[in-house]
Amino acid sequence: MKAEGISYEDNYRGNAMAAMLKPGAIEVRYHRAYSDGDVARIIRTLFEATALSSIRGASVAYQGRPIAIA
Repeated sequence: MKAEGISYEDNYRGNAMAAMLKPGAIEVRYHRAYSDGDVARIIRTLFEATALSSIRGASVAYQGRPIAIA
């Protein structure tokens, strides 16, 4: 999916990350431009969004490793 100014591309060419969602878990695919801290900050922001309250509290992994969101 693309939006103006946001693009996910193979081989890290885009400026966006991809994530897989399943009940209670979010798996963020690796992107060399984003650190664990960046991912935690982005997910924290998503958890705060009212429209996404159903995913709040899900476990989060980045590069296959769990990351702390709090």
